Amino acid sequence: TVGIAGGSGKFNISSTELGLIQDGFSSITIGRSDGTGALAFGSGGTGYTFNASINLIGGNTTIAGDLAAGSGDSISVTAQGTLTVDDNITASGAGNVTLITAEAAEGTATDKNITLSADVTGALVKLTSADGATQTTGKIAATDLVIRAGAGTENATVTLDSATNAVTNLAATGNGGSGTVVLTYKDSNAIDVTTVDSVVGIASNGGTVSVETVNGSLTVSQAINAGAGNVTLITAEAAEGTA
Repeated sequence: TVGIAGGSGKFNISSTELGLIQDGFSSITIGRSDGTGALAFGSGGTGYTFNASINLIGGNTTIAGDLAAGSGDSISVTAQGTLTVDDNITASGAGNVTLITAEAAEGTATDKNITLSADVTGALVKLTSADGATQTTGKIAATDLVIRAGAGTENATVTLDSATNAVTNLAATGNGGSGTVVLTYKDSNAIDVTTVDSVVGIASNGGTVSVETVNGSLTVSQAINAGAGNVTLITAEAAEGTA
């Protein structure tokens, strides 16, 4: 197990120890590509701001304190298991945020979901999940959001339905598998279904797709392909006469 910035783990790095890492590194990686031990970052809402791009890799992973990187630096969190985000993740400036859940081998996963209960902010936010993603509270704030869901033959459900989400461009697809992707997305303002990070429009392999804007226009610049699934597009204004 790995504990970082107050999180509990047999291998433990405190905030004081992180502060000994000097400026000048292009990136910092904690964990290894085949790591399966649980990773806990932060405690009680207290986390750490890194002075370089940060890559965290572990098994079941929990973000329990604010995780941030300096202006232009990016944040990547990869979990060979569930990924639970209880506190904010912020990549300021042109920095990107990448959140990944993956299984060690096809068929070994029972739950490889991303659960968002706090804000995720970056120029580009990438969500890649073997099973899907669920948003309970908080918002995604980004110019670009790309979703890749499913693995192998697994179906995936992605529900990002906070009315406070603030994304300009959206794209989504299956993650190279044959399973369906059920996508429900809601945004606070205008949004464009377009090309993001080489993903063109929305392709759900037959899953139902719903995209809603609470107060703004909805533009479909690239195709939404749900196959045999249904597509629902909704625009609404916050109050009559405001749109």
